[in-house]
Amino acid sequence: MDIKIVHENNNVIFYTDGVALSSTISGGGHIRSIVFNTLQEYIQEDKFDLYINKILENYGLGANTPVFVTLVDINHMKIINTEDYLIAVTAGISEPASFKGNRKPGTINVMVIVKRKPEGNAMADMFRVATEAKSMAAFALGLKFGNIPSPGTVSDAVCVVFAGEEGIRYCGFGTALGDKIIESIYDSVYAAGKEYMEHHGHNNGT
Repeated sequence: MDIKIVHENNNVIFYTDGVALSSTISGGGHIRSIVFNTLQEYIQEDKFDLYINKILENYGLGANTPVFVTLVDINHMKIINTEDYLIAVTAGISEPASFKGNRKPGTINVMVIVKRKPEGNAMADMFRVATEAKSMAAFALGLKFGNIPSPGTVSDAVCVVFAGEEGIRYCGFGTALGDKIIESIYDSVYAAGKEYMEHHGHNNGT
């Protein structure tokens, strides 16, 4: 299965026909594309819908298109593309998330395209392990708020897409495909996060 990747201006667009479960600001369900966008400056929460709609309009993309936004230069995106899946990650982790009160934004974005057709609860299972793999990398990077380990930032987003003909039901930890995907997510988030921290540092809070 071919996935077309277009890099234009501050956007990377992945074209594929599939079904998505996404925690991006909008998007999901039956999709034909996914967008990663680098913001030129921080925008207020109530402006995001308008901002995303303009991106979709500019490229003629459907309203269901998941759109990741980040302040990280899109050229620092990590991509792993194999016969069975594609992973794309950006990581801006200056402000670790915490239930102790940190509300400052920072974003780890994780997209997984599984080149299979989902059966049973495969999508939910993959969403779970993608989030857990992201958190494992955050722990390995030493993210914490005070003395409490942090699994990421307050505005992290994960999108899982299944796009293929061959069915799959189990794809979590302990499965051949799941373990490969989890390792790729972990490696990508760790590499992107380490690169960001080396150039920008991060705040461990108090």
